[in-house]
Amino acid sequence: MLYGNKSNNQRESGTPFMRNAAKTQFERTMKREGRIVTTYTGGTEFRAFFRTRDEHENQRETIIMYYDVTAPVRPGTLVMVGYGVFLALNRETVENDIYYKSTLIKCNGVFNENTGKIHNVPFYCDNMKSSVSIGNSTISMLNGNLELITEENSLSKQIDINQHFNEFGRTFRVTNKYIMDGIVHLIAEVEADQKADFVYTIKIDGLLNSSVPVNSVIQLEATPYVNDNPTTGATLDWKSSDNYIATVDGTGKISGISEGEVQIIVTWVEKDISETISITVVNADVPVIPESTYTCTITGNTNLKNGYRRTYTVTFTDKDGNIMDWQEIDYQWNVLADFDIKQTVSENKITLSIDNEDLIGEHFLLQVLVEGETKLEVTVNIVE
Repeated sequence: MLYGNKSNNQRESGTPFMRNAAKTQFERTMKREGRIVTTYTGGTEFRAFFRTRDEHENQRETIIMYYDVTAPVRPGTLVMVGYGVFLALNRETVENDIYYKSTLIKCNGVFNENTGKIHNVPFYCDNMKSSVSIGNSTISMLNGNLELITEENSLSKQIDINQHFNEFGRTFRVTNKYIMDGIVHLIAEVEADQKADFVYTIKIDGLLNSSVPVNSVIQLEATPYVNDNPTTGATLDWKSSDNYIATVDGTGKISGISEGEVQIIVTWVEKDISETISITVVNADVPVIPESTYTCTITGNTNLKNGYRRTYTVTFTDKDGNIMDWQEIDYQWNVLADFDIKQTVSENKITLSIDNEDLIGEHFLLQVLVEGETKLEVTVNIVE
């Protein structure tokens, strides 16, 4: 009886009991129904499960997402869920510290500014037959005007009044813009149709010479461009012309298998364009960079993404093409920049990172100094 009374008191006074019960139920549901969700900006993965909304609420393509409180979701976050891109309209707090829930609405348009400066910004735009409420606001389409909503990020911040974009078969001009609770609101009006001339290209980085030793691994990275402006949100597909010579995974990581020549192809799926580089896989004993005196190479992606880390490796080769022991070389790394860059050196590698949106588009020099003299330098670009 005494044990039973304690249990009842715990339930009634009960924050620990109720919290444990909520946590257990949440974890069981997540294990049973959880699926991988990816943030559109940054590509961070987390797990969530979903519920549909009541039909009578007159919502278009809306679902409820439940997720751990540590997940990178806030009002305005764009997430990729299976078949589409969704915008989080809110983040409802619950009386526990275990999970949040958000109403998501499926994006039905993409903002592509007509000069190509801003590309691939998913948005939601309502039509005249329905509406969606966000706080005290209602999105609508009246008299040829549209109100669009999207995530507040470095791309949407560049959208400005008087910029033009084509969508829904018409040309629109942005006439107003405001940001509220992490959500960017754009007002746009119909204008005379304009033709947007976009040139799509892909640039492959990370390979500083065309030779790859057998059993070595090199990380490539492809950056899609629209009219010479780097863009995000592209689906990239990597392939090797001969997997017996070299393989490449879905991230662009090449593995040398056997001697020979091979082409590595990356395709921008949505635009059906490809870029190809040729690679020669050589025996590890064959000189990769033959020179009259010893030289060095720096491998690593020359595009440093804001908010990410990049690792660069220096390799020294003697005049006969043999790889030298880096510990026998009197060298040091040097970063030549007018701004602060976080640096971590380990063995013959240096890891760099920067987290400052204002520096996107800037560049700096990464140098290898031997006995105080510059032996090699590469230009590293800061990209979104």
